[in-house]
Amino acid sequence: MGNYRQAIDEYKYMLDAFPQHTYVRNDIAKLHCRMGEYGKAIAYYSKEIERKRNKLNSFSSIKRLVKNGEHMDVENELMRLMCELADVYRQAGDYESAERNYRIVLKRWGNVIYPKISVKPILKIIEYYRDKGELAAARSLVKKIYQRVDNDELMTRVSKDIHFTETTVYYELGDTLNAKLKGKVYLAQLEKYNGTIDEILSDARYKPMYLYDIGIIKLCMGEIDEAERYISQIVDCRQCVMCECAECFEYYFGMGLIAESRGRKEEAAELYEKAIELKGDYPCAKRHLNMCRQ
Repeated sequence: MGNYRQAIDEYKYMLDAFPQHTYVRNDIAKLHCRMGEYGKAIAYYSKEIERKRNKLNSFSSIKRLVKNGEHMDVENELMRLMCELADVYRQAGDYESAERNYRIVLKRWGNVIYPKISVKPILKIIEYYRDKGELAAARSLVKKIYQRVDNDELMTRVSKDIHFTETTVYYELGDTLNAKLKGKVYLAQLEKYNGTIDEILSDARYKPMYLYDIGIIKLCMGEIDEAERYISQIVDCRQCVMCECAECFEYYFGMGLIAESRGRKEEAAELYEKAIELKGDYPCAKRHLNMCRQ
């Protein structure tokens, strides 16, 4: 906790020197959120959202943004910030405010006036409904993605993220056929943009992250032994650059899903409890834990 305080103080010092630096404000907000100081995190995000909205509500500002080719960058940044604010509300237990922000994002994303809005915030909303267990809402948004996703974005690494999210939603729905189909596409996209599986796993900095992602996809595709082969390796990895804590909570969550899929609910529950202990805020693990305890 002391390190978080020190980090916030250093970020504030940077903010004094660079008051327009959006990502410094974002990092301060995230640190407050990790400390459970949700009100302070909300205040930072709200102030930054107001800054973005002011840019988009001024005719002279919009004219300048369009001229410089920056209009959609600001729009996409606004959508990202609103999703992050919604997640803070969710962590604070204010689901009404969280979903209000998500609805605003969905409305802007669906507006034909904004054809280039990124699909990334929508994936966050799908994950929210998936983790909450509102799978019909998650599936509905999955089906809408391709109606609105920009073709340029679809030809980038974002397509991989879309297929990962799709696969997990179909798995949770029990739709094995679509989970297998989307999982195969995800693995093909992964190798297209990142190299062969062996090449991907050769980089120790990201190895645990990819072991988890590939393992989860294999699980969703019904290849449980293969899923375990990948996820079980995470425990031997050292902390990677993507880790939030020294011990990998995703290892325990992934192994919990494998145990649950094999009908070993007590073992799964213990693994989910460990994942939640390590990460803290972990809605998907909590939902699966409750399912095992029923």
